[in-house]
Amino acid sequence: MSEDPISVPAQEETPDQAKDREDGDKKNALIEQLCQGQLRTDLNFAYENSNLITAHEAGPESGSGTASNKELEDFGSKVNLQGIIAAANSAKGQLTAAGIGENVYCVTACERVASAVGEAESARQSAMSSTSGTEVRSLIHKLQSSLGDAKSALDGVGGKID
Repeated sequence: MSEDPISVPAQEETPDQAKDREDGDKKNALIEQLCQGQLRTDLNFAYENSNLITAHEAGPESGSGTASNKELEDFGSKVNLQGIIAAANSAKGQLTAAGIGENVYCVTACERVASAVGEAESARQSAMSSTSGTEVRSLIHKLQSSLGDAKSALDGVGGKID
């Protein structure tokens, strides 16, 4: 005896469901644009370049106690940390203005990026004014670590809002 499979008619999307889906698609596109776009590119560039900075022992040619000052100045002119902070804060504002909640990961990630990059810039500035080789090495490590934290926060953004 052969039975035909039971078929269930497909349920059509209601206008409210269609609107919710469209809103979700728009929010996901915004997240991708803001968190996967230029902000990520700039942050990756900063992180990669921070790892090229090395702390050196103080020497007579080093000026204020460490040869790293030149590297820190070059890093500062090559990498716009203030621009990354502004972009992360702007992204957070645009995401919340689009109706994405303050506690959604992409929003908190932008907040964490701005904070961590601010710490990196502060460490860079402090290292440039320090005359202690030990302190400079510590601050360079802080700069690199802070940019790594910012990168990790942004790397976690990728899911879809349902």
